[in-house]
Amino acid sequence: MYLEYSEAPIQEKIQAIKQASHNLAFMWDKLKPILIDASKSQEEKDMINAVDSYILQYHSFDKNSFKFRYPIDKDYNPILKDEERIDIVNLKERMTELEHFFSGADGKLDYLQECKYEQEKYLQEIEAEMKAEYEAEMRANIQGY
Repeated sequence: MYLEYSEAPIQEKIQAIKQASHNLAFMWDKLKPILIDASKSQEEKDMINAVDSYILQYHSFDKNSFKFRYPIDKDYNPILKDEERIDIVNLKERMTELEHFFSGADGKLDYLQECKYEQEKYLQEIEAEMKAEYEAEMRANIQGY
């Protein structure tokens, strides 16, 4: 979403992706301002804050995205400690909520981007019409002398 909807130059986007690697908090920090800017209601902003909490909790638990992908680290040590347990049912529910949020946010940003494009296109058409009318009037005035 950051790549598609950010107005940052492409080189900045590429650098952000390289720098982020599997760091959810880093990428969320890039995307969050775009979502806040597109949010008009307090309800939407509250939802972004809830998502912020989910992402930061997930990131603090699994900073390098290893815990949910591998049972051991690069030195063959167990990733999860004996006292760490994951409530899979709760995790699935939260992930479903996040999927719904991001799907909706993507749809909204896509809609807003399309509206902006249509508005710019309409303004260009009006500008072209005004220019053509002005030029036609100027030609008529010149021919009238």
